[in-house]
Amino acid sequence: MLTHKVVVVMADKRSDSSEQELEAAVRPLVSDGIKIIPVFFGSETDSKELELVSSTPRKVIKANDSVSADKLADHLIDVALHGKKICN
Repeated sequence: MLTHKVVVVMADKRSDSSEQELEAAVRPLVSDGIKIIPVFFGSETDSKELELVSSTPRKVIKANDSVSADKLADHLIDVALHGKKICN
């Protein structure tokens, strides 16, 4: 049976961590084959910061108030399990 290791990082504000700290935190996860999918909400987040923690560079999911939790969950499953393209 094929297993997938996935971490979904959800943020609604900018982190207090430095760029180096974020990259250091992500490096062992990516080395272990863990897919990291960042999701951000609202205008106080930094999409560039979330790109640093993504296992797929320059790929983040922007969720807005009009997206239902079910639709977001379905999209995350497609991205995580089926390698579907991240779309915003």
